[in-house]
Amino acid sequence: RLHKKLAQLPSPYSSHTLPASVYSTFDEKEGVKLVRSTGSTDGKGQEKQQQQSGEERSKRVQAEDEKGEDSLASSFVHCPRLPLPSSPEEFITSFVLKGQPAVFEKATIDAWPALKKWNFEWLAAHAGERQAHVKVGENGVFEGPEDVKDWYKKCFVRVGSAEGGDERGLQLHCRDTLTEKERKDKVDLPSFVRDGLVRDDVITVRAATMEMRVGELLDRIRSSREECANPSRGNTSCPSFYLEYSSLEDTLGPSLASDAPLPRIAERGLTEAHRNIWIGGGVTRGKMHFDPFENLMGVISGQKDFYLVDPFSSDLLEEGHLREGNLVYKEVAQRGGSKGTKSKQDGSAADAHVRASHYDGVFVRDIDGLAEATSRVMTPLDLHQPDRVRFGQIEEVRKRVWKCEVKEGDLLFLPSFWWHEVVSTPGQEGATLAVNYWFDPFYTKPFPCSSCRLRANRDALSLLDRIHEVERGSTPAKQEHVQEEWESMKGGRDELIFSLFEEKR
Repeated sequence: RLHKKLAQLPSPYSSHTLPASVYSTFDEKEGVKLVRSTGSTDGKGQEKQQQQSGEERSKRVQAEDEKGEDSLASSFVHCPRLPLPSSPEEFITSFVLKGQPAVFEKATIDAWPALKKWNFEWLAAHAGERQAHVKVGENGVFEGPEDVKDWYKKCFVRVGSAEGGDERGLQLHCRDTLTEKERKDKVDLPSFVRDGLVRDDVITVRAATMEMRVGELLDRIRSSREECANPSRGNTSCPSFYLEYSSLEDTLGPSLASDAPLPRIAERGLTEAHRNIWIGGGVTRGKMHFDPFENLMGVISGQKDFYLVDPFSSDLLEEGHLREGNLVYKEVAQRGGSKGTKSKQDGSAADAHVRASHYDGVFVRDIDGLAEATSRVMTPLDLHQPDRVRFGQIEEVRKRVWKCEVKEGDLLFLPSFWWHEVVSTPGQEGATLAVNYWFDPFYTKPFPCSSCRLRANRDALSLLDRIHEVERGSTPAKQEHVQEEWESMKGGRDELIFSLFEEKR
């Protein structure tokens, strides 16, 4: 009934052909069913049939991986690029209730002063002294799956020759053979944690963290970009500084936060949960994960490419608990506790110094970085790395990818629980700036739980009533029909009857 009702609501986008939405597909005989596009699209939602056989495509994907090309981009459904809905009711009716991802072109050009004002110099002048919680990733990658065995080593400082060390002649050494106590204390997990893991051979790697001034962050983004481009670095790991999941108002202050106001399509009907600022430089990648929020993301500088996978692919993506590992960044150890920048690694700054201050690379992985804490929103699959055991599984996920290109001035709507991987590329200044708004989800579920169905949130039912008040006045005949339909739906609201699917497929 929910889907019948949604189909009856008028939509200003009837002239646009949208890709099949996993929420809004309804068949009179079979009821709600999931229909996925099987090929790429031309940007207007029109599908192109795949001409390659599975074997041919597998060989091509493997070749792309070997070349370092982006295999996620090899076959995808394009997000529709549409004008901004004219009202919150139209946005909720056509996109939120249908779980329909979309990019609204040039939606914030006139609404966000930040597009004309914000650049590194301006931000440094107006917010440079404010404190920021900064992530430091390796070679532009922030959080993703790794083989846990790469962390089964112990690194320590040994007195040696001055060559390769500092003035004290200290050098870092790592040994792969662990003592029984080290394995018990750092590697082995309590049974209640271990039994809850979806995979015990993979961990989610968390980026190192640093506290610094906004002005220092901007300087480091510029300097690291130049340093990493230096050919003399060879294969040495390169640090990437990134501000993510950070409160817009707390980081930049109320005055600057007003330069990226709440989009008008979200002024009614949705409950705001968070608003975040994102600042980076160079090409960065956030690996595949989901967020339990409705998301509106606006790009101010640069571009963000979102690679989406629908929430009904959670079994393929092996949704579940994954152990976490925390990277140690070399400079955090060297400067731990110093003015302006301080270590936020587990343990004291002195311990971090002992573990990491003389490593040949920039980042250290060892058993001290392993945590008992688990991630609940990441996949253990790396869609960019060939996996002989799970190649067919990864290949199936790749077939389901949507690509949303979010350019300067665009606004992305990303429905709750959609899996996404984000690749950020800088603009002319070499920076990526973005602001996003998270809202309480319309469709929700317990997580991690790959078999749990998405259901309409209790609070969302009152939202349907409010939308009805807007839609009911269209014509007298429609008004009477819709009122009868609506009243019949409201009777079972206390039982949360709006299950989207009787089966996942």
